[in-house]
Amino acid sequence: MANLNQSSSSIQVPKLSKYMISFGYFLMGAIVTATMFLSNNNNFSIVSYTLLSEIIFGFIISFLHIGFSIFTFPGNSSTLNKLNRSLVGLSIGTFIFYFLLILYGAPFLKSIHTTFFFGFLLSSMCCLPTSILLGLNPQNWKDLFFTPNHNNIIDTCTTILVVFSILGAWIGAFPIPLDWDRPWQQWPISCVFGSIIGHIFGLFICSVYSLVHKEKKSM
Repeated sequence: MANLNQSSSSIQVPKLSKYMISFGYFLMGAIVTATMFLSNNNNFSIVSYTLLSEIIFGFIISFLHIGFSIFTFPGNSSTLNKLNRSLVGLSIGTFIFYFLLILYGAPFLKSIHTTFFFGFLLSSMCCLPTSILLGLNPQNWKDLFFTPNHNNIIDTCTTILVVFSILGAWIGAFPIPLDWDRPWQQWPISCVFGSIIGHIFGLFICSVYSLVHKEKKSM
């Protein structure tokens, strides 16, 4: 049976793999950036097709993180186990983010579909990569996000991605109440833009960090 409560301490990152990790984060950032520009330049903008954009970007980011975990640290666990953890984490995270968005003021009945799939998008950026790394043990998540000392590059980079994605979504909410009467001020368009841009920044920062990070010497 797949272990959904894996500890991050079991992640073993070989010394030479930091170049592979850096390239993986850079490639993911480049793909998401290219998708964003291509969609906006082909009359398929997030403003015009918000719901569909949330779904598409959510799936693209999910597939990228799953593929990254399979090829970057293949010895961590089986591919089936990673898929199992990612799907469960993505599903649970979607509902958690949806209720958090409602709690923080998102429309409850109006725009219910775009709110739900914005939660899906945030979950693909935050919960899916974390669940692949740690499983679903709440103590492991607490140790990752609230402990300054991480075990390896992947731990730190996962934290960076979560922080920048949520920070981007939060900053994206600032223009919504302003009386500029712009179409992108409608909920949750600017937050979608902000979360995607924040995730892209996080990916590129992780790419650089992976190269300069020095692993702790084991005693």
